[in-house]
Amino acid sequence: SSHFADFLGPDSFFWFLEGTMALARFAFLMSVSLFAVVSGTNGPDVPQVLASLLQQIQGGDAVVEADTVMKFAKCVNEDTSLKFSAAAQTALDKIIMKRRKMLRLGLRGLASAVLEFVEDANASCGEPRLAGAEEAAKASRTLHAYTASKVYIEYQQLKSLTVGGADIHVPLNAFIGAWKKSQSDIGKKLADLILPFLSMETPAAKAEL
Repeated sequence: SSHFADFLGPDSFFWFLEGTMALARFAFLMSVSLFAVVSGTNGPDVPQVLASLLQQIQGGDAVVEADTVMKFAKCVNEDTSLKFSAAAQTALDKIIMKRRKMLRLGLRGLASAVLEFVEDANASCGEPRLAGAEEAAKASRTLHAYTASKVYIEYQQLKSLTVGGADIHVPLNAFIGAWKKSQSDIGKKLADLILPFLSMETPAAKAEL
């Protein structure tokens, strides 16, 4: 019985918990890797996506220099990269179902993915804060707020899509196309998609006016 008690002691429980967390992380990494193999792509160049997104949302040059991408690469660790890629892909899988509810949930998931991505990168970089990160986060939060309810979505399959009054049919299709082909302008297309929400008030803020 003493051996059994030792096994259940605090130290053993700690190592058990550590092992469980390690297995969970391994399973997540394997699932993302498996997706890449099945889809035949290594996924987007995530530092490039971040650099292009933040540069474009500030109204900068659409072409991102290599040294800028290298600088942003220091802010994007492997976990951040894999988490963003997986979350964005999950969101797009819902969007391309072309059903109103799944479209809304997909856009909401994409907004969450971008917000978490930008905030994680900002935290990794420390000070000074990444230029454009605040704008990208604000636009993502607003998109997320407008996809909380179907009342803000107007959708005609293959014809039109407005969210909170913002017409995003064309930029959404452009982003999906760039993502599928792992093009270098994914970040630019993503910025074009969320940019309309940067100047918009959230539904809650509108209600207070």
